Amino acid sequence: MADVASKKYLMRRYEDAERDCTSALRIAEGHVKALYRRAMARKGLERYAEALQGATPATVVMFLE
Repeated sequence: MADVASKKYLMRRYEDAERDCTSALRIAEGHVKALYRRAMARKGLERYAEALQGATPATVVMFLE
């Protein structure tokens, strides 16, 4: 599901990408790719505080790049 979210993110379908990542995280809590991709989708939606919420230190570093 995180891979599908990546494709949606690239298509600028940020809400769909965020929803897919949240679903993936329900199945595999702490999945780094899903956390990162959800943060990036939220960044695309200009919801910056939420983007950092729940992110691990590794995803924060990738988010800031």
